[in-house]
Amino acid sequence: MIFLKVSAQVTVGSAALPKRCNIFNFAKADINNDNADEYVVVDQANIMYVLDATGSQIWKSRQRFAASSNGFSGKVTDLSFNMVDFFYLPSPILIMDLNNDRIPEIVVNRSPYYGAFLPAGLKYYESGEIVSFSWDQMGLVENWKTREINGIVTSIREGDVNG
Repeated sequence: MIFLKVSAQVTVGSAALPKRCNIFNFAKADINNDNADEYVVVDQANIMYVLDATGSQIWKSRQRFAASSNGFSGKVTDLSFNMVDFFYLPSPILIMDLNNDRIPEIVVNRSPYYGAFLPAGLKYYESGEIVSFSWDQMGLVENWKTREINGIVTSIREGDVNG
């Protein structure tokens, strides 16, 4: 359950979400046209999932998505800072209808991760790309992607820049 606050004093409502969701890592939409919302979720390992309205997994990626080097350190286990828990904030997951066909598309960044052998808290991304997905009754299928971009793509926004 996530509680939404306008300020430190006022709670404006709550949202019943699957346990895998937190305020940073999900988008909600009816992506498979079944008249029920699904949740597109990215976990701490940057694996993307699609969950149904009950929180059951209906799709899982084999690649990493919404990766970011934006984050903060959490619990420190020892005074020498050898054991620090890190939490990385995933990049936004956008749900939009880019081609006006009334079928929602998922737009997210994809970045290969080269941090398996780096010390805890360090991540390295050599390149990234922006990818669009749609549901095809069996899972997510890639509609298009940008060319590979040097460095990491940390944020995506939608807008009509030319009117």
